[in-house]
Amino acid sequence: MANLVKRSGRVNIRVGGNTQETAVLVDRTPSGRLLEKDRGVGIGTTRSPPLIVSKDLLYMMRNISEFVNVRWLLGIPFNDTKHWRLDIASEGQRILGDYLIALQAGNEPDLYAQHKKRPPNYNVHDYFNEFKSLIQTIEQMDSIQNKQSLIGPSLATGRWHPEDVWNTGYVDAFGDSLAYLAMEHYPTDNCFEQFGVGTPRNAQTELPSYLNHTAGIDLIAIYLNSTRYAQQKGKKLLMFETNTAACGGFGGISDSFGAALWGLDYVLQMAYSNFSMALFHIGGQQVYYNPFTAPPTNQSYYDQWTVGPIYYAALVMAETLGPSNVSQVMDMWHVDKTISVFNPAYIIYENGAPARIALFNYVSDPSGKSDINVVFSLGGGKTGQPNATPSTVKVKYLRANTITQKGNFTWAGQVRRFMKLSVVGLDWSFLDFW
Repeated sequence: MANLVKRSGRVNIRVGGNTQETAVLVDRTPSGRLLEKDRGVGIGTTRSPPLIVSKDLLYMMRNISEFVNVRWLLGIPFNDTKHWRLDIASEGQRILGDYLIALQAGNEPDLYAQHKKRPPNYNVHDYFNEFKSLIQTIEQMDSIQNKQSLIGPSLATGRWHPEDVWNTGYVDAFGDSLAYLAMEHYPTDNCFEQFGVGTPRNAQTELPSYLNHTAGIDLIAIYLNSTRYAQQKGKKLLMFETNTAACGGFGGISDSFGAALWGLDYVLQMAYSNFSMALFHIGGQQVYYNPFTAPPTNQSYYDQWTVGPIYYAALVMAETLGPSNVSQVMDMWHVDKTISVFNPAYIIYENGAPARIALFNYVSDPSGKSDINVVFSLGGGKTGQPNATPSTVKVKYLRANTITQKGNFTWAGQVRRFMKLSVVGLDWSFLDFW
């Protein structure tokens, strides 16, 4: 986390997901642990168990933020909308203070009926009414001081589309309570392998769909209307949960170098399309797409945490956008369609001036014939602007030998095999103008 904070200024972490819907906050769990799960009563595709959470978890989160600039997002339980459990909201605000960004109200409500969390006829109007009930309850609670702290509607874009919710008047009705608008979306799922549900998918068949520029463009397409709509309403739109594939990803894709390139391209495409934040999901030890995975039990002292490709994507993205919070992203493929989808390019602007260029090469070709050479200039010529091409640039490479390589990727000549940095002697390149 410190590496990411050093490059970007801060890290935002969501604590929640499917299990937040049934979570109960207590002073102390029966076992004394931070949380307990009743795995015999799981529901939904991922068999999410009921959860008991100790307040000590919130204190631990606060302590983390005191050491490194981490901010948090929490979720309000949404399984019993007749008897709201809002201790997580009130205690979250009290304990975390300014370290708490906002509170999610409903996690993928468009899947509630499918996952048997609501009746089969549950629809957008039902969600609207539940959200209204939540706000009315919050307004009556002095213990929840920040009333404009909610995030919604957090659709998975399954049975509902964003426009279905917007057309109910959701934003106009609840704008004073909404801190952010949000969606959650994965390119596909691997639920059959993990849980025996859904369509069987072969990782080798799926792999090519991740390895060119259209992957991110296609994922974002259904939200372009919503990013414009959010701007019109004066709201920021978040991608609140995503990764390579729902239900833990694919072995051979999510844990390969291709996932790092895909993640970078996808996030830059989200920035170009006016998403304000993207959160990549992390799961347990059996999940392929984790940015880092803890060793079993208490072996972290000597076995350390294993680092995945999505961590590299986050690390490089932090340097690409930087800590200024004024960066803007231009996808050059949308300007010049002759640019290959295997070699996309982005320009990052700060205060209206080009600051960095991000260049990709998705092609595995040991012969070197697929290497790319780039010539760029800023202003001059027939542009009508003064020549601003720098005399020198700093270049960093994110590299692996093949697109399917697992581990031993290098960023600027450094590799993270585990959570201890050592220097070692298809790439993604990054140009920083001096």
